[in-house]
Amino acid sequence: MKVYLLLLVVVLVGAEEYSLDTSHSIQLMMDQEIILTHEEVEHKGIWAVGRYPNDALEFLEGRAGALNGKEQRFTVKCKKCKKGQEIWVDFWLVNSETPELWFEDKQGYIHTHKDAPLAKLIRFKVDSRDEL
Repeated sequence: MKVYLLLLVVVLVGAEEYSLDTSHSIQLMMDQEIILTHEEVEHKGIWAVGRYPNDALEFLEGRAGALNGKEQRFTVKCKKCKKGQEIWVDFWLVNSETPELWFEDKQGYIHTHKDAPLAKLIRFKVDSRDEL
């Protein structure tokens, strides 16, 4: 009964949201979807997933997420996660006009933009609902 009630609460509340700019560690349940957001405020940078595709996590909108006006969103789902697993994902703040260039030609990106993009790591810690 507890499991069904908890599952109902999670469904009603929806996916938890985290800021890509301030998050460093996220606890993720094995069957959970979360949303990462980034407000693109006065610069042309968007976050892109470094190692993509990822074996354990699925980024439903792809490497660069979904752009909606000034907001960028990633829906992240445990695809092949294991209980207790820690998954480190690198994100790169790349120029929004040439996001794939960094992953295809790093020297070309630096030549074009005069600098390498900012990088950050986020740790996803996988738990199971029966641990709650």
